[in-house]
Amino acid sequence: MSKTKIMPLVLGVLLLMAMQAGSQTLRIMSYNIHHAQNESGVMDVKGLADFIVKMKPDLVALQEVDSMCKRSGRIDIAAELGRLTGMYYYFGKAMNYDGGGYGEAFLSRFPIQSISTVALPIQPNKNREPRAAIEAVMLLPNQKTIKLVATHLDHLDDETDRLMQTRFMADRYRQETMPFILIGDMNAEPGSAPIKQLMEVATAPALDKNQFTWPSGVPTKKIDYMLLSNNANWQCKKFEVPEEKHISDHRPVQMELRIK
Repeated sequence: MSKTKIMPLVLGVLLLMAMQAGSQTLRIMSYNIHHAQNESGVMDVKGLADFIVKMKPDLVALQEVDSMCKRSGRIDIAAELGRLTGMYYYFGKAMNYDGGGYGEAFLSRFPIQSISTVALPIQPNKNREPRAAIEAVMLLPNQKTIKLVATHLDHLDDETDRLMQTRFMADRYRQETMPFILIGDMNAEPGSAPIKQLMEVATAPALDKNQFTWPSGVPTKKIDYMLLSNNANWQCKKFEVPEEKHISDHRPVQMELRIK
């Protein structure tokens, strides 16, 4: 092969390597874990951790997480999952419950640049269950910064509180310049008013075919979501609802993204 033919080939390979070096592939999971109580009614944090390790996510948002509650044996579930998976962890308390806290948790393979718990609105004087969202900012290995917003919205048939919460988030992230992902148990089906409000600022990946996520045995509804912010050019390479029936009353949701 002549030098004139080799040079374009070498340049093409170098260009491809440079493009790949600037991109980052992420595996992200969302899972309502039913305070680590499996479908047999047994607390099984180890089984949950083993499943997470098997799925190899980089970032995990968890809903219905207990911290030092009597019903879950006074275990700090987020800390125990962090220990068993070798991931960074954070617990975001939405409310006091059963001698401890109850809310969301976040696991990450990457160092967390900043993280906080944001209280979501509820109707005053209505004896509603408090809800919250975790905001986590990560600096990825390719030096890109993203924000992950993980939440668990109100579950009642009356959508008043849920709509207050989705309106709050849509307004909060409307002017956000950092790429962000909204994920969690939204307790709302596709096309409903709460999901339409969230889609003012984010969009479901094209590979999300509205696969059902609840209940785990024979799912009949989609209420668990991963929505990608409209302010970035995301590349979703894979979207799946793993057929896991036993660990929780929800099925997990996982996707693979390429970030440039």
